[in-house]
Amino acid sequence: MPASASVRFRSLLAAIAALLVLSLLAPGTDARAASIKVREAGSNLVAGQLTASAQLDFELSEEALKALDNGVALNIVVELEVLKERFWLWDRTLVEHSENFRLERQALSKNYLVTHKYRRRSFLSLQEALEFIGTMSDYPLLDSTELEAEGNYRGRIRAWLDIESLPAPMRPAAHISASWRLNSGWHEWRIHP
Repeated sequence: MPASASVRFRSLLAAIAALLVLSLLAPGTDARAASIKVREAGSNLVAGQLTASAQLDFELSEEALKALDNGVALNIVVELEVLKERFWLWDRTLVEHSENFRLERQALSKNYLVTHKYRRRSFLSLQEALEFIGTMSDYPLLDSTELEAEGNYRGRIRAWLDIESLPAPMRPAAHISASWRLNSGWHEWRIHP
């Protein structure tokens, strides 16, 4: 009798564990469409420098918003690259830039803080803070003398939410949940020297 009860108990535990895993892997019922999108991006020559300008749109998931409201800082990474296209070989990366933005909410004032390059800016609303992070204007990439007139070049940009910067107890669930995997993917454009 005790052996069959033990078997039933183990079967019940296995079923509960399977349901728990399936519920974590199932797509969320998040009514909010979480995403990062590159609305537009391009480059210009400004005073002998190749610069990039871009506009990114951020929609955070309910889980990310709850974490932010509960004092968890979110790190958003924006990456820029300039590539030289080559016929026989892989494209050569001329420039790689990475910009890190730390977004957090102040407990008392309820303002949103964005830290970028050791500078902090305060915003009254989340929308203002995300617009600041998503607006890039004349970001210097490289000196225009490094571009050959007959070369084929392209720029690309992407932005993503850095899950590895979350507190350690949150990371496993964030890796499993689609609502935390926010990544715009690469957005490319032609560069005309």
